[in-house]
Parts: sequence; structure tokens; C-alpha cells
Amino acid sequence: MTKFAVAAMMLLGMAVVPVHAAPQCPRPAPVTQNSVLHVNNFARSPQPHAIAPGRGRCGWGLGLAAGPTGTGTAFIVGNRREVITNLHVVDSGCRGNRLFTFEHGFAGGRALSKQTATVVATGDYCAKLARGRHDYSGDWAIAVLRSDPVALEPATPAAEAAPLEPRISGNWLNDNGRYYLLGYSMSFRSGIQPYSSGPCRLGPLFADGVVEHNCDAGHRTSGAPIMSEGSNGQCLVGAMHVGEIEDVPGRPLYRADVNANVAVLATRFAAAVDAVALELAQGRSADAIALDLGAGPARW
Repeated sequence: MTKFAVAAMMLLGMAVVPVHAAPQCPRPAPVTQNSVLHVNNFARSPQPHAIAPGRGRCGWGLGLAAGPTGTGTAFIVGNRREVITNLHVVDSGCRGNRLFTFEHGFAGGRALSKQTATVVATGDYCAKLARGRHDYSGDWAIAVLRSDPVALEPATPAAEAAPLEPRISGNWLNDNGRYYLLGYSMSFRSGIQPYSSGPCRLGPLFADGVVEHNCDAGHRTSGAPIMSEGSNGQCLVGAMHVGEIEDVPGRPLYRADVNANVAVLATRFAAAVDAVALELAQGRSADAIALDLGAGPARW
């Protein structure tokens, strides 16, 4: 695959926006989906529960992204050296920050490993902001870790050390009722700990490539994967939580919500995950991959 082909794929990824890092998005016109019920009703969401991501099967890929502008959730995809999170987590001010610390596998309140991650591919969050537009669908960043976490941590059974896989199917509603969000939070419902939400649903399109959802989320859950399990047991990421759209006086509500969670569909970043994995398999360094895919030189 040529760098021009990869760059073309990246341009299809579209844009970005987390609510706490940029001005609010104007709400798009409602999208008619008669088969989809309204999903945002947090009072009825099943209670989340704490997990031990260092030992859980799908939870094995979960970690924290700590950058110069904040902390959010991140997760391992593609192979065990690719990590994905929201771009607003690692570069909310669009200053070109391309390094963050990935803390993996919390057990007993301590990370099993901690290492630098270098961003090599991004959506066009910052490009859209520079043009005065806001769009959630490009709020993603793929980074490369210096080492496979398994090499840095106590022995983990091979069956549990499985990275997450972006779901490439466009029919995200198929798994409704079987999704759950894995993340770190400071919310009143989950506490300050890694957790799994109860079963939750993806809902109507909020914008192109962006859906509403009713999975429990709060501070630090930006970048959290919304999961389902495939027929052969693989851990599939249907979408990635971006943020909460809050009611603003004078702005019409979207459908009937006052507050809504939104997530970018995995189809927006799946091709980029494959492109990075291909370059890693060819022995390319993180800096070389970043140049190939247009993320630019790493700096913090």
C-alpha cells in the first residue's frame, strides 16, 4: 500500500470534537430511523461494576491515556502495540502534541505497565476546528507503543492478552442490548476505577459516523470502547465514546434529550488501524509511520 493510498484512506475519516475541549457542535437535523428507540435514559441504565482489566479477557486491552492536556481512556487494538483514544484527550488544544503516557492493566490501584505512546494517525478534528467547524467523527488518534505490554508485565495467559478489534460492519444496531462500555471514570455511578457498564444500546445517528448511546460515561471515559463479542469470541469495538452533549439555553434539543452521550463509529478508524498494523509488521518505526500517515513529528 502506498503512502498516497493510506493518506487517501485517512482523509475519509472525517472530523472531531469532545464537548469539554472545544465549543459545542451545532446540532444536525434529526435523522429518521423508525426502527430505533430513543436510548438516552441514564436513570434506567444498569449499574456499572468494577473490573480488573489486567486480568479480564476483553478488558485486557483497556488503559489510561495521560497527556499534557488531560487524562482519558485508551485501548489496545490491531496488535498489542497499537493504542487508540480520542484526539481531544491527547491534543485538546490542537498544539501538535503527539506523545502521551499509556498506563495499562490497573490492578489494586496500580498500573501493571506504563510507557510512552506516539501518535501516528489521526482524524481531522483539528483541521475542522481550524476551519471553524466541529465534528465528532474525526475525534480519534492511533498511537504506537514502544513495547508490547505483555513483555513488560507479569505473565498473562495468551487467551486473555487479546487486543480489541474495530467492527467494520456498518450495521451497528445488530448488537443492541449486547454492548457494554469499558472505561475509567470519576462519575458518581462508577467511582474512580476501571469499570464495565451494564448492557447498553447505540441509538440514532447524531451526525454522519456518530451515534447516540446510553452507556454509563463520565469524566475520564473519553476514548472508552463500546464493546460487543463476536460469534467466535473476539472482542469487537462498535464505537468509541467521545463526550456528552449538554443542553445549552437557546439551542433546540435533539429529539427529546436534555443530555446525550455520543460516540464515533469504529468504521471511521478501522482502515487506519489496519494501515498502522501493516507498517508495524514491516518494521517501521513510530516516527516513520507518523510521517507516512500525516500525523507529523512527535512533540509534547
